Amino acid sequence: MVCLKLEFNIGNLKHSNLKNLLLAIFTATIGTLPVFLTGALGPEIEKHLGLTSANLGELVATYFLFAGLSSFTLKSLADNRSPLIVMLYGLSVSSVGTLLIAIFAYNFMLFLIWLSICGIAAGIIQPATNAFLSDEIVKTRQGLAFGVKQSATPASTLLGGLALPLIALTVGWQYSYLIAFFMGLICISFIVANIHKNSRISYPVNSSIKADKDSKSELRHHRGALIMLTFGFALGSATANTYGAFFVSETVKAGFNPKVIGYVFAASSVTNLIIRVVFGNFADKKQNNKFPNVLNWVIIMLAVGSVGYLFFLTHNIVTISVGSFLAALLGWGWPGLTNLAVVRRFPEVAHRATGVTQTGVYFGAVLGPIIFGFLDANFSADLAWSVNFIMAIAAAVTIFVGKTYLYLNKAFSTNEVVK
Repeated sequence: MVCLKLEFNIGNLKHSNLKNLLLAIFTATIGTLPVFLTGALGPEIEKHLGLTSANLGELVATYFLFAGLSSFTLKSLADNRSPLIVMLYGLSVSSVGTLLIAIFAYNFMLFLIWLSICGIAAGIIQPATNAFLSDEIVKTRQGLAFGVKQSATPASTLLGGLALPLIALTVGWQYSYLIAFFMGLICISFIVANIHKNSRISYPVNSSIKADKDSKSELRHHRGALIMLTFGFALGSATANTYGAFFVSETVKAGFNPKVIGYVFAASSVTNLIIRVVFGNFADKKQNNKFPNVLNWVIIMLAVGSVGYLFFLTHNIVTISVGSFLAALLGWGWPGLTNLAVVRRFPEVAHRATGVTQTGVYFGAVLGPIIFGFLDANFSADLAWSVNFIMAIAAAVTIFVGKTYLYLNKAFSTNEVVK
């Protein structure tokens, strides 16, 4: 699906740009695959290791927690290194963690440790791939590039879903992680080949060091606004990941046909993948027409997508289905645009800037499902979905405030993508 869409939209890209884009997609997908395999293979893992649903939730939450911590604390890793080198580090660590899960995940604690290693790697990989795309993809096609790259998340979800019937239920869930490990090795070989061909892996010369210092100084100057945006992204991520984690279980629990709900969720996931690519391509076209305001699109998407959570309160299959598509299309279709906006604003330190904002995305992925689960267990699902709606609106407002803060600080020029 991604490849077909890619060929349709970027036929005018140079071969080297297309190759770099595919490498970033492959790296990002493999880097996030361990956690989505864990979620998709949950029933088999629970049965084999004697875990509970709560244990499974703890595994996933811990992964995102360590991803957030590493994204923030290791964001300077690429300061004097090529993004390709950092991608190699991250994917190597992730592959080791994946292999350990396949071979040595005998109990909950060992599984937790190995998956935490994968989480640390994911926090390294995401800012590095963002910086790689910023360096290697022409600016007029970066919107599409980030849209396609962020489609790695729904792509990983789909791969995880396919792994259950095709691998886990036939030869065993461990083999899914073993295959993911070999996929990681293949991707590592491509990265190594690219490093040997890339002339920009050396340390920066004095002039570029000075420019880098100036960019870091500017980043520190706008720290408050960046933190505000990070908080907004965290709220948006919390609501989107809550939808992904609880939509199927809560609607089935409410009495709806599991097969119908499964089809609705699968179709919503596919449209989520497509919309990220479409909006990225749209951002490139609007940029060429001098139409900025990428973050404004994010704000609108979150605000309109939030209505989908209210539709879940109707207890009607038609409106619930409409709500699912709204939540997937708009409420969860914005991550590529946020990365594009941040990278365009801080191109020289893209790894540092997206390392900060990605921290919010990861922590939101941890806290959102926890909040929903608490409200659902102690009050009601209707209240939990209502709070999810409020959080989505709060995310839109917070991002607006952060964007305005940057604008008032004269951080953007009239020719930049984000105002």
